[in-house]
Amino acid sequence: MIKNTFLFYDYETFGINPSLDKPAQFAAIRTDFDFNIIDKPKIYYCKLPDDYLPNPESVLTHKISPQKANLLGVSESKFAKLIYKLFLKKKNCIIGYNNIKFDDFFTRNIFYRNFFHPYMWSWYNGNNNWDLINIIRSCYLLCPKNIKWPYKKNGIPSFRLEDFVKINKYKNIDSHDAMSDVYATILIIKSIKKKKPKFFNFLFNNRKKNQLLSLIKKNKNIPFIYISNIFDVKKNIINIILPIKIYKKNVLVALNIMKDISLFLNNNINDKEKYLFNKNKKSSIIEIYLNKCPIIIPINLLNEISCKRLKINKKKYMKNIDFIKKYKIHKKIKNIYDYHKINDFKYKDNIDCQLYKRFFTNKDYQLMEIIRKTNVNKLKLIDLDKYDERFKNLLFRYRARNFYYTLNNTEKKKWDKHKKKYFNFPYIKNYLIKIKKLHLYYKNNLNNQKLLKKIYSYTKYLINLIN
Repeated sequence: MIKNTFLFYDYETFGINPSLDKPAQFAAIRTDFDFNIIDKPKIYYCKLPDDYLPNPESVLTHKISPQKANLLGVSESKFAKLIYKLFLKKKNCIIGYNNIKFDDFFTRNIFYRNFFHPYMWSWYNGNNNWDLINIIRSCYLLCPKNIKWPYKKNGIPSFRLEDFVKINKYKNIDSHDAMSDVYATILIIKSIKKKKPKFFNFLFNNRKKNQLLSLIKKNKNIPFIYISNIFDVKKNIINIILPIKIYKKNVLVALNIMKDISLFLNNNINDKEKYLFNKNKKSSIIEIYLNKCPIIIPINLLNEISCKRLKINKKKYMKNIDFIKKYKIHKKIKNIYDYHKINDFKYKDNIDCQLYKRFFTNKDYQLMEIIRKTNVNKLKLIDLDKYDERFKNLLFRYRARNFYYTLNNTEKKKWDKHKKKYFNFPYIKNYLIKIKKLHLYYKNNLNNQKLLKKIYSYTKYLINLIN
């Protein structure tokens, strides 16, 4: 019988845009359920394509120059293949630190650009993903004792990984190095499981969509605590919600019963729609994506001490629920969602930004496998006419970035034209100005000065390639 394992992972990247920026480094460690390391740690570097310049601030953060990435790295196609193989091992719980809102997006875009299934890794073979940062937020709010918490100067708790490392005095951990961040993540979660075993097991057993749906069903008409990155850490204010309906399979529509819900007594649907779908944090409606490991906990699991500390008035919230049921507010909200139509999102012309334009079909995924298995010299012979229209541009960029030597003269001219468009004069001018400003800002930092000189040298090298 195959046992469940955890795969801890982290990226260092050359920017923060998962569609346009590129990975620098990937690190991963596999552990058993008690977080004992059971496999050799993996670390990979990724070469940069010649149609891209790294964000200088990112280089200064993780200290990986373009030259270092190109010296130690592999092409992005091979980089993607190595990661995909790691992720698809059976019964993987793939976890990182803030990975659901950052690293997972990079993973999907890397796989998209290199013809791997962008989503399958997170559910195939009994796999799933999780995120340590929300576990930490939950511990701080609900059971903070016996854990050392870092605080900012204003008294607000910090959930930055490097701050946790510092206050807990973890040894041999270097912030903003992918492998060090992975080790730090393991040490933190191991400590939480040891000190809060019941709480840890509850969160672990209620992290998947189906588990959460079952939890909601068992606690019908019961308020839930919803913990996310938008709660008020200064005042320890969290969201108390009432689940209303499941929307588009993955979205839990919930009513924040700490907010004013009297608006929903109004029968004017247009007013309610305006209130319901705006981006204002004051809205009473919360949309929770159940496939992103949210933390929702039935309020009846909290003891009186915790309720008092968090200023949770159970009786008040139950009265709010009675009010909601009396005036059928939950039914009105359901109707609004039934009527509401989401406008089509306008995607950029850049093919790298079109992962979320639509889902690929099974037929498309079969073609992806064919592309990966085809000899690189024969990739241009593949007939793409009956498949997703994105494949044509994707395949050309895939070949140009990873197998430039397979391009014919016409294709090389096309690629040069693409690079000239990207490395236009205003862009390069502003990029070099940014480097100059950083030189002045870090004039007393010798290491950063050296890195900035390397970035400048690399920029000149790429410009010379197209001139």
